[in-house]
Amino acid sequence: MRTERQQQTSRENGARSHGPTTPEGKAASARNATKHGLTARNPILLTVEDQQAFQQVRDEYEQLFQPSNVVERQLIDEMVSIQWRRQRAEALEASTLDFAIDRMANDVAARFTEIDNTTRVALAFNHEANESKTLHNLQRISLQLSRQYLRLLKAFQNLRANLIPAPKPPEPEARAQPESEIRKNEPESAAKVILFPPQPAPTEQNEQNEPEPTEPIDGLPHN
Repeated sequence: MRTERQQQTSRENGARSHGPTTPEGKAASARNATKHGLTARNPILLTVEDQQAFQQVRDEYEQLFQPSNVVERQLIDEMVSIQWRRQRAEALEASTLDFAIDRMANDVAARFTEIDNTTRVALAFNHEANESKTLHNLQRISLQLSRQYLRLLKAFQNLRANLIPAPKPPEPEARAQPESEIRKNEPESAAKVILFPPQPAPTEQNEQNEPEPTEPIDGLPHN
């Protein structure tokens, strides 16, 4: 167990320490927390790659496929990762040829008086293909990534096609309305409609105003 004096000394030293002040010291301190590439901010991106460009690709995939569950989102993330690494392999292949063209510029100038750009690329490609396995490895990686991408796309399509929709909740049963509520809900104008108006009772005056039946005249047809 530490003594009281040791603890006091540690507290005094800690109060005087404000962390690294130089850029090199701050960078080293920031790397102390990185134990493995998988714990980095984004294990797919390299330190020289653009985080915003990667996020834009991911947003476009999200908008296009509209994943609706965790499995679909995982498939989309893997597709984005493969697409990004495939583009990286293509960029590395182009950079490898550019570097070979620059490295062979003096030798090509000494051997050829006139040469076009296509021939320069062909010479660089032949040199890298014979002297190094870089182009072969990049092409093999690009082919593997393309196959993985197609498998993931097919898996996503099958999942979307076979996804069973969630059952709808049962609709509530219709409740019979009491007769009082039915009458209450009827429009007021409907209560005033009279289908069969009552006829006035016969009176003595009405009987006097009725025309007397005429007697038939002989020889004429009776109505």
